Amino acid sequence: MIRYALNMEIKPLMPGIDYRDALVFMGSCFSEHMSGRLTTLGFDVAPQTNGVVFNPISLAEAFQRILWKGDYTEADLIFHNGLWHGRFHHGRFSEINSNDALHKMNHALHALKSHLERCKTIFITFGSSYVYEYKESAEVFANCHKIPQSQFNKRLLSTDEIVNTWVELIAGIQARYAQVQFVFSVSPVKHLRDGVVENNLSKSTLLLAIHALQNQYPNLAYFPAFELVNDDLRDYRFYENDGAHPNAMAVEHVFEQFKASYFDSKTQEYIQDIEKYHAMSKHRIQNADAEEGIKFMKKLEDFRKELETKYQIVL
Repeated sequence: MIRYALNMEIKPLMPGIDYRDALVFMGSCFSEHMSGRLTTLGFDVAPQTNGVVFNPISLAEAFQRILWKGDYTEADLIFHNGLWHGRFHHGRFSEINSNDALHKMNHALHALKSHLERCKTIFITFGSSYVYEYKESAEVFANCHKIPQSQFNKRLLSTDEIVNTWVELIAGIQARYAQVQFVFSVSPVKHLRDGVVENNLSKSTLLLAIHALQNQYPNLAYFPAFELVNDDLRDYRFYENDGAHPNAMAVEHVFEQFKASYFDSKTQEYIQDIEKYHAMSKHRIQNADAEEGIKFMKKLEDFRKELETKYQIVL
């Protein structure tokens, strides 16, 4: 018999996530997709503090700020093409006025700090081992912001660089926020601009780094988003036309595996109910004043009240 999927067994997260838990997602596209999906479902999810960030060194920056470095200042900005950009931030934080850029960055940083006080699980997604070092300062930038590539040195991080950065960071986070557990993953997005061989080398470095971190922190979990797309689905029909980004079917497959492995039974029931309510809410009624329309709206309102009572939430 031909196998079209591996039907991977994923180690469950213990204890499983409750729908009332506060969660943090940081990093590459897996974090962006999962956090967006859970936010829609009413979970208490902190937005990505520095935006989408791919490399592990820049990804550590926000947590280092909270633990040791303090707020962002003008020294953390760079001016290019009429905008002030964050050296450690995605372009959505860029502004014409430097004070506006810093306000957005520090507001997001303070929100993360507040979220960590009640956070149950931090999800970290590494995207690439390649970094761009700004020649003038030798700093690793999270985003080049269309600054000419001639002003950067591109290089591959070593496993030890990643591990050393995150060993220190995990120890600092756990010392201050003892309730937090970490889950790491590797983004399945292919960085084809680096080259196919180079992309595989980059992803391998990330996987080795996470494995080394797990050896030092046995309670650190790994969610196989990379493997679910590349080994379980293993077909370019699950990618967008660029051949690099997983499409909606792939994202849905990963979310279903994530839900089944990481959420407790009550939360899985919660998700099913909320998704049903959202689907009903989107139903188009041709005539709201007709008897059928009135009945449907009453049914929807009764279901909303039932869910609010059942889960102690506000819809």
